[in-house]
This record gives sequence, structure tokens and C-alpha cells, in this order.
Amino acid sequence: MGSKGDEGATREELLAIVRDLRAFAAVQEERIVRQEAAIAALQRRGKGAADRPAGGKGAATVSVPEGADYLITFDGGALGNPGKGYGSYHVAGPDGTVVHRGLEFGEAVTNNQAEYRTLIGALEDLKERLGENVGKMTVAIRGDSQLVVQQIGGRWKVRNAELQPLHRRAVELIGAFGRADVAWHGRSNSVRVLGH
Repeated sequence: MGSKGDEGATREELLAIVRDLRAFAAVQEERIVRQEAAIAALQRRGKGAADRPAGGKGAATVSVPEGADYLITFDGGALGNPGKGYGSYHVAGPDGTVVHRGLEFGEAVTNNQAEYRTLIGALEDLKERLGENVGKMTVAIRGDSQLVVQQIGGRWKVRNAELQPLHRRAVELIGAFGRADVAWHGRSNSVRVLGH
């Protein structure tokens, strides 16, 4: 043994395959845990969009970053990818929580589409609440999707044709604010604020 050819893979190659499979399994287990948490959060909220009142049970204390008037925290996903799309966002303002809302997007939605659609929902919500004052406000936006954050920031290209109109809409909405600070944060921050 030890040589390729008729005998197949070497021991080192087999060990590398086993390591890769274990890493893949760990990622899948983490994804399952996240999806189960998302299902539980959706079941707690009931069907459709729902606001969670400021200071309600499970509401996290969220501080708006210095220099910003409002903070949007968003996260989206899909059970199946593509599958049943869901998301939630939290908007904090100078007086605390403005809104905490869960969203459902139906079937055949990808994780990335759900992330964008959740961000768009949050931006539309805040823009509507601010009315004529939107152009005077600074919004900080935080999410754990590297893809969305990097694409919104212009550091990554939007190659996926289905994401391009979502990206354009998000950038258009962000442009309505006086200033925007878009940054990635770790998954634990999303869980702390959003509950999933």
C-alpha cells in the first residue's frame, strides 16, 4: 500500500478526506442548530410579520453606535436553501427599541435572498417611520452575512442575477439616509439581539 494506481487512494489522502468530511459535518450540524432555532423563533412569534414590543420578554439591550441615530440589526435564512425563507430585524433608536419584527418570505428562497429581503424590510420600515427626516439621520447597519455586508459596501461584486435587484433596492434605500455605516458583526451578536 502507499502508492496510487490500482490500489486506490493513499492513507494520507484517505485521512484528508475524513478530515474534510468531519469539517463538512460540523458545518452542517451548526446549520441545523441555527435552522432549528429559527423555526422555534418563528413558532413563538406566530405566522406573518409580528412586532415585539420594546422591552418585551427576550428583548436584548442594544446600544446605538456613537455617531449614529439608529441601529438596524438584521438576519435572514432559508430552511432548505432554497426553501422556506425567513428573517428578522431589530431597529434601535435614541430611546431604545423602535421595532423588532419577524418576516416570512415563502418557499424557494435562498439564504442570501432572505438576508437581502430582511435588510430591505428593515430599511423600508425605518424610512417610513422617519418620513421627511430620513435624509437627516445616520443609520448603522449590522449583520452576520459577509456577502450582503461586503456587496453593500462595494467590496464584492454582485454576480448572482437574482441578488442584483435586491442589492440595488438596498443601496437605494440606504442612500435615502443622511449617512450609513454598514458593518459585519459575529453571529453571536445577531443571536443576542434577534434571538436566532
